[in-house]
Amino acid sequence: MGTFIGDIYCWFEGLFGSSMKDFLWGYDCGSQSFILTNRYEIFGLVAFISTLIIMLIYYYVISSPKSRWWNWLIVGLLVGLGNLLYAVFSCSSWLENGTIQECLLHDSNGNPLIFNADCWGVGITNGIIAFILFFIISMMGKWWSKGAKHVPFL
Repeated sequence: MGTFIGDIYCWFEGLFGSSMKDFLWGYDCGSQSFILTNRYEIFGLVAFISTLIIMLIYYYVISSPKSRWWNWLIVGLLVGLGNLLYAVFSCSSWLENGTIQECLLHDSNGNPLIFNADCWGVGITNGIIAFILFFIISMMGKWWSKGAKHVPFL
């Protein structure tokens, strides 16, 4: 399952680069293999659970017959923003506290390979994926809602 989730995140590799991609896959400089924690699984799990919880709250707690597509869109964008910030802060802390190994941080000449902008790229990727998940989960879960089964379409 982690490979599938990682492959989805790697569709957006252009936003965060190959060194950050290798770190997120769990690359270990010592063994030169991918044996460490696959962080794509963590991001994917957080995105899925947060999206599911927010969808359930939207459709089954706060929804009403007056709900409109823009209400749904605002909630979806907030889900994306929350996941974006979670990923940015996670990556930034890994970058600052030395969790990312040296072979991924700098090349043989000492030039940096991972920048703060890469953390934002991972965050944007996570936000986009969370919004897409919100759309998919909403399409599956809205039908039993008493107040907003027509949202976001109609």
